Amino acid sequence: MVGISTQDKWLRKFERDRAKLSTFIPDDSSLIKVQLLVLVADYKNVLEEWEYWLGRSNFWCADRPIVEISSSEEGEVVICGWDIAT
Repeated sequence: MVGISTQDKWLRKFERDRAKLSTFIPDDSSLIKVQLLVLVADYKNVLEEWEYWLGRSNFWCADRPIVEISSSEEGEVVICGWDIAT
């Protein structure tokens, strides 16, 4: 989960998680490997506001996620998901 106070160290963690998922070979070949990133803020347009920060990861621009957005008066939650191939 990424919040408005998340720091740059987490970008590297997301990248390491993605690398681990890409090399993981499940026992069940029907298993689909998915990486989820949940973005939370007390304002709207999170993806637009965080585009520069997210774009600094080694995968954001190259492999755009499936995105689901939920907005309210209190802010926004964005769920980003990627199917991670082996």
